[in-house]
Formats: sequence, C-alpha cells, structure tokens
Amino acid sequence: MKRCNFFDQLPVELFHILFEYFWAHEILFTFFGINNHTNFILVSYPAYRLNLKLIRKSYFDIICRHIRPEQVISLVLSDKNDTPGQSKLFLFHFQIKQFTHLRSLTLIDIECESLYSILPNL
Repeated sequence: MKRCNFFDQLPVELFHILFEYFWAHEILFTFFGINNHTNFILVSYPAYRLNLKLIRKSYFDIICRHIRPEQVISLVLSDKNDTPGQSKLFLFHFQIKQFTHLRSLTLIDIECESLYSILPNL
C-alpha cells in the first residue's frame, strides 16, 4: 500500500513562513528526512536562527552537519555551566567570518580563547 505525502505539494514560501517561528534545531529535527522536497527546502532556507544556549549535543551535531554558515542570520553561543566549551567546539566546525548574513550575535559567558577567535573576525 502506497502512502500519500502531501508535503511535496506545499509551496516553499509556506515553509519559509512557518520556519520563522522556530529555532534551527527545531526545524531540522522536525522536517529533515520527510522527503526530498522538504530536504531541498531545508538546504536552501536562507534565514536560520541558531540558539546554542541550552541545546542538546545531538541537536548541536545535526546543526553542524546540515547548516551552512551563510544560511544563519542569528547566532547565540554560550559557555555557561550547561554548555561548557561549546563555543570552542562550534568554532572547530565553523569560522565566524563564514557567517556572511549574520544580523545578530549573542555571546554568553564565552571563554577567552573563543573570544580571541571571534572578535577580530567580526
């Protein structure tokens, strides 16, 4: 019995409007792998907002695998007790200068080593 999937019939613009209400990890965790159409929309979506303040390691890994820096418009990095060393790990995967469409950057209790990497490249 063949299953019907109507996601591939929805317009891209509808997904983009919906995505404005969610963080990047929520979008990827919810929509990635539904079908080729939604995967294409995720790959081409230009306005991800990353909040890495209280994120699970599994979500962090998904973000690092599936998002390109030029797709990110907002970034929250934190090295607080819940996410120690996260900024260093994030900067291992990406350089801050790769985020060419970044409109907002929030740094919370960032380690000095990471700050030295971030600030000169803004």
